[in-house]
Amino acid sequence: MNQLNKYIYLLLMVFSLTSAAAFSSTTQNEVPSEHAGDAAITTQVKAAILKEPTLKFAEIKVETHQGTVQLSGFLSSQSDISTVMKMTYDVAGVQSVTNDMHLK
Repeated sequence: MNQLNKYIYLLLMVFSLTSAAAFSSTTQNEVPSEHAGDAAITTQVKAAILKEPTLKFAEIKVETHQGTVQLSGFLSSQSDISTVMKMTYDVAGVQSVTNDMHLK
């Protein structure tokens, strides 16, 4: 049942991000396709984290701006931080990653 809840949460998150990207305003320097691309990257990174059973999804915040992903939160081990970093770099469209994650 817990796994089902994760997938339902992921679907709701994807829907929310897609809706937010479609209806949010953009700055002068951003084009709508860049904004939608950032939302897709964020969703893919979150989905990868959600699939990893050793990570606590709720403890990791993911934000993307112009292909740069910022990760923040508190994790239990350096190994977990390394895992999240590697998964983030593996997502298509990620140009760089800012690591603002800390150990508990």
